[in-house]
Amino acid sequence: MAQAPDPYAASVAQAARARLQASYEEFLNGVRTYSYAIACGALPLKSLAYGAIAQKRFYFVNKLEPFEAMEKTINQILADGPGVARDKGCEFWSSNPDAVLEVRQAALAGRMP
Repeated sequence: MAQAPDPYAASVAQAARARLQASYEEFLNGVRTYSYAIACGALPLKSLAYGAIAQKRFYFVNKLEPFEAMEKTINQILADGPGVARDKGCEFWSSNPDAVLEVRQAALAGRMP
């Protein structure tokens, strides 16, 4: 006897894609946070941030977009950090020591802020 097709397959797949997309956007926001923190000197060891980014990005490889496109997006965000710092200023970091501590602890732990 043949099994009936899963009537929920399409909606489950759609929900899974939506969750993955939301997680990817959260990851990119973490890259933006690292980029801004590095540009303002709140995270003096950028290699720690790059390690966390490199580790986390492999979760998304070829799931939402090709690897090359994802790398281009990440590299562009990192390159935009100094411009963001110029536009926004760095006062956020000087007036929020808890945020500085969080971004540094996240980098040390190899996770996204």
